[in-house]
Parts: sequence; C-alpha cells; structure tokens
Amino acid sequence: MVEKGKYQLLLQKISKGDDEKALKELFDHFYGRLVEVAKFFVNDLFLAQDVVSEVFIKLWKNRAGLSSVENVNTYLYVAVKRQALNAIRDSKQKKMFSLEDQDAGIYIEAVNPEKQLLSKEFIDVLNSAIQDLPSKCRLIYSLVKDDDMKYKEVADTMDISIKTVEMHVGKALKRIKLAFEKYQE
Repeated sequence: MVEKGKYQLLLQKISKGDDEKALKELFDHFYGRLVEVAKFFVNDLFLAQDVVSEVFIKLWKNRAGLSSVENVNTYLYVAVKRQALNAIRDSKQKKMFSLEDQDAGIYIEAVNPEKQLLSKEFIDVLNSAIQDLPSKCRLIYSLVKDDDMKYKEVADTMDISIKTVEMHVGKALKRIKLAFEKYQE
C-alpha cells in the first residue's frame, strides 16, 4: 500500500507542480505493464507502445485535472484500454485479438520488503515459474499481484469476466506452487 501512496504523491507533483521528473518516474514504473495491456487489445507491439505513449502525453497535457484521481493504477489501465480501443477504431480494425499466442515477456520485479528478503535462488524460481505461465494468465497474475488491482478492475480493463480473472490467478498460483515443490525436491 506504500507503493500506491508513492504513486499518488507523484500524480500530485505532476498535477500541482508540473514536475516532469515525477512524470518520468510514473512512466518508468508502469510502462511495461501498460504496453502489455495495450497489446492485449491491439495485438501489435509498436501500436501498443504508441498507445501508452499517447496516454502519458495526454496525462501531461491534462495534468491540472489529475488531483481528483483516487487510484493511479486503475486510472492508467483504464486510460490505456480506452486509448487502445480508440486506436482500433481509428485504424478500422473491428476484431479484438487474444494474447494466447503472444509472448508477453512481462518483467516481474521484487519491490516489497518481503520479496527483498528472499534469496536470489527463490526469486529466480518464482520468476521462472511466472514466465512459464501462458501469456494471458501471466498478464492477469501480474496486474492482480504486482499492481494490486482488484479482480473487478482487471476484468473491466480486459473485458473479461471476474470468474475468468479468478480462474487465471488460481491457475497461476497452482503452477507457481508446483514449481516450488519441484525446487524443494
């Protein structure tokens, strides 16, 4: 929860103080995962990167109104979703694409104190298990576990049901548990 406060403070610095360093820090933290969410909708890495860049450009242009944002994660993910859907509409694409056949390559970082205390070996096993997940499952797990998004927020962002989110998170946890059981043997 400290992380949420940190990013809320960055948003305030951007909004009230026109702080470009705060914008860069926010961008650096969220960029990779936001690109994966955008790629879920547009099925094109370069277009997904453009979508995320456009969101941050709009965020900067409309920074005066950011003080009313209560949840930075939700705000950014919903903004990326809307921008991605606009990109699809603008390019006359009607079909939505799935990440099932894509290699999401999500980078998972150890940021909380509990994870920092774990040995490098333990973190390697965890990261390997996460990287071995199917791409859609890995993305959903990352949004829930790393970005502290609620199942409903993930479901709304990705246009899937809450039950589907629950299923993917459960599947991820089972596979991670299995990886650790194999590691302990």
